Amino acid sequence: MKNRELIVEIANDEGKMADALAVRHTVFVVEQMIDEVLERDELDAEAIHVVGYLEAEPVAAGRAVIEGGSAKIGRMAVLKAQRGKGFGVDILQALEEACKDQGIWVARLNAQEHAAGFYSQAGYHRVEGTQPFLEAGIRHIMMKKDLSR
Repeated sequence: MKNRELIVEIANDEGKMADALAVRHTVFVVEQMIDEVLERDELDAEAIHVVGYLEAEPVAAGRAVIEGGSAKIGRMAVLKAQRGKGFGVDILQALEEACKDQGIWVARLNAQEHAAGFYSQAGYHRVEGTQPFLEAGIRHIMMKKDLSR
């Protein structure tokens, strides 16, 4: 998949997976100072991962964990120098397409509050009756989207 010079690929080998994890490390551990123990978890082994390349350099990543009949999208990361170019949209769309390919039609996520507008523009809605909560010391809100639309 190619869009605005970003090439998004499923991280289906060790090299692409290492690239995805490197982007996540830079954004979450280095920039946001999240403990590395919290950033990596056991769900990485079973998740669908995507990585976005700009001129062969990994600059964006995300994952989707299939849980029953829905997917939990997370670990969405774009390197700071590449933000504002639509690459997050590309990563999100690639994850949604990968979910639909597996027959998953509902996506959920815990959005950092400052990113809620980004997800709203992508069709996600706050889960009714939920309140903001802390995850890794950062305020989040629960959101979901019907992928069948």
